[in-house]
Amino acid sequence: MVYTLTNQEKADIINQRLKNLESSKFHYEINLVEELAVPEPKAETVDDLQLQLDQINLKIDALLAELAKVE
Repeated sequence: MVYTLTNQEKADIINQRLKNLESSKFHYEINLVEELAVPEPKAETVDDLQLQLDQINLKIDALLAELAKVE
């Protein structure tokens, strides 16, 4: 028997992934706040955190586009 996911099931999976990405995004944002709070923030660390945030935002955008297709 072949089982195909319903659109609601697909939306639920995408929404869970979005929630996980938002959690990760917040984690990196807080790390960035902490790094910028020290007297001499490490440029490499700030750049890495910003890169991670940029990549997460791209993933969120992609998942939102997929979610629009199944809703």
